[in-house]
Amino acid sequence: MSGPENVSQTDVARMAMVTQATVSMVFNGHKGISEATRQRVLKAAEALDYHPNRNIDARRLAYRQSKNNLRLKMVGYYWQFRTVGTIMQNSFYQTIFLSIADECSRQGLSLLLLNVDDDLEVELGRASMIDALILPSHPPEIVERAVKLVRNIPLVSLLMDHLGYCDVGIDDSRAMAMIYEHLLSKGHSRIGYVSPYLDFSGNARSHGLKRWNGFMEQCRKAGMHSNMSTTWTSDNRAFEYRQEGARGFRTLWEKSPHPTAIVFYNDMMALGALDEAARMGVDVPGDVSFIAIDDIPEAARARVPLTTVSIELEEIGRLAVRTVNRFVMENYYDKTPVLIEMKLKERASVRKL
Repeated sequence: MSGPENVSQTDVARMAMVTQATVSMVFNGHKGISEATRQRVLKAAEALDYHPNRNIDARRLAYRQSKNNLRLKMVGYYWQFRTVGTIMQNSFYQTIFLSIADECSRQGLSLLLLNVDDDLEVELGRASMIDALILPSHPPEIVERAVKLVRNIPLVSLLMDHLGYCDVGIDDSRAMAMIYEHLLSKGHSRIGYVSPYLDFSGNARSHGLKRWNGFMEQCRKAGMHSNMSTTWTSDNRAFEYRQEGARGFRTLWEKSPHPTAIVFYNDMMALGALDEAARMGVDVPGDVSFIAIDDIPEAARARVPLTTVSIELEEIGRLAVRTVNRFVMENYYDKTPVLIEMKLKERASVRKL
């Protein structure tokens, strides 16, 4: 071996007298490894001067030195492949991903999908080939893993401005203001809110908390805090929004008095609630009005077309690619958020009182 940058997990496994899979599980933080084995692996890694991040930087440097000019050629997109089937059934993520792929094709760029579920060594090898990373919304532990993989290259996150990187997204507070202004103009004064579970002990700048705080601020401004009712569903996994929306609506509708309008965290939750309302015999918008955020394609085709704050999902993907391209071409990085324009799409789910 000519240096520590050539040390692999196989070398660590040999010295620690374990399998390479065990070494991978130690560095991935798996809990099924005994403390004695974990310590043996870490001591072997220290003796060999093995550092995953150093290895990826060495590989990336070698890859970039093979290029003749400073130009973005390979964009990475970090995702959990075991959920791809579900992603492609969720038009929110599908629309953004397809717009990223389309923009990469238009600009002559390659798009490399990095698998969250892969072995760390495999991920390191793939990540060494990319010039920039686009990171869609993920749980904190996956975000942390992605960030470790891509030191020293531009990273653009999508709808996660609390990370501290350049983020392409929306102004959640403004979205809630648009919703509240519309409901007030329709005469509503008893307004409910349905959201995924929010961890109030966590980062107060997170996407979900920003919408919640924006909703509460509008309640205070309108002097209607006492007329407001809320519910948080028990799960915040992105691909169960429909089920959670239905459950949240049921919980909220059990409260008395009933709200005249309900704000949903996103369209998927509102669509699930529409199905549940029909099952329960609750008329939308006759008994209660629904409004949400996103404007996914299904919103206009729902059993009751959904009034929603429209986000240009295709533009999120296009701007993400253009932004990382600009960072690489101009050899600089700017953490300033890139905000997408929004507009309220008025449909049949909100009625005037």
